[in-house]
Amino acid sequence: MRDALRIKQLLPITDGFTVLSAVTDENGKTTFEDLAKEGWHHLFALVDGGEWDDDYVSIYEMDPIGCGEIDGASFRVVRRQVCPNCGRPLQISWDVNSDLHPTYTCVCGFTTQKSRPEEGESK
Repeated sequence: MRDALRIKQLLPITDGFTVLSAVTDENGKTTFEDLAKEGWHHLFALVDGGEWDDDYVSIYEMDPIGCGEIDGASFRVVRRQVCPNCGRPLQISWDVNSDLHPTYTCVCGFTTQKSRPEEGESK
């Protein structure tokens, strides 16, 4: 029998990064989306491995009303970027079944799938 999960420490996600959560649509297609715009928050959690296992880092997920837990679902931590055309934050999504990198889009029409912005492309 496993010991109860014990969180040793919670830390904020590093500045300039965000967490993408797995979202499945009505057709069964799973993509990773940034749920911060719907009020979800994420933190890094240092979890006690107990007597037999090493400690490990996981993602602590907090819903819009403040209830939180370590969810066993898949997550991706990715860099935030700013639109080089208009300066707005880019929306991020990632279809890991067909794309090697996340897709960054803006309401102005700019789109990219680069894993890192070019020099001068992001603020």
